Amino acid sequence: MLYVLLLLYISVPTCKSKVLDISLQPKSLKMNITLWTIQGILATMFSISGIMILTQPKEKLALKMPFLNDYTPSMVKLVAYSHILGAVGLILPLLLNIIPILTPIAACCLALVMLLAVRYNFGRQDMKSVIVDTVLLALFILIAYCRF
Repeated sequence: MLYVLLLLYISVPTCKSKVLDISLQPKSLKMNITLWTIQGILATMFSISGIMILTQPKEKLALKMPFLNDYTPSMVKLVAYSHILGAVGLILPLLLNIIPILTPIAACCLALVMLLAVRYNFGRQDMKSVIVDTVLLALFILIAYCRF
């Protein structure tokens, strides 16, 4: 699926007409600075979270994050890798201008992760986590919308 999206992005010529503007950059400098700030904060949060989950044993993490007891160690590592790769995807493609469409795609993928987290925490009746995850979900949707 991602391969098809990349091929479509590469093969479609960019159009700079007034009717159809295919630009990944917001129109205003203030909005661009705001988006980069949000992306930087979220990327830092998710990379630290992923590295922390990868480097510490599951038993030690379970004291701070009791939901980890519900998952196998390989599933926990998968979540950690998805956090790290998502954080990298939020920053590097657009910063280096190498397939910049990957930045909003990464934001969409992390929004999906947060949507699943909201569902999981809602089932556990953990409303504090539901609120935090919903705010993060909204920020990822904002990044995806403004960068597409």
